[in-house]
Amino acid sequence: MAFIFHKMDDRSKDVLPTEYSKLASTIERRLYNALVLNGYYVQAQVKCGLYRIDLVIGKLAIECDGKESHSITKGS
Repeated sequence: MAFIFHKMDDRSKDVLPTEYSKLASTIERRLYNALVLNGYYVQAQVKCGLYRIDLVIGKLAIECDGKESHSITKGS
């Protein structure tokens, strides 16, 4: 388990609202903000087959939430 502690300041207004609005959880929003405010171009909720990847930076895919956060039918 990892925790991201990022103090929001005036730079938080620089975060793109279109990508930010796609984020579903607190950890996704915190990590997204920290990455963008440190100069990374981050895409949110990128479609990959039947799924969506929480955050993508170039070829790096980041899944923030555990399996408890995703609706996958069990037993099928």
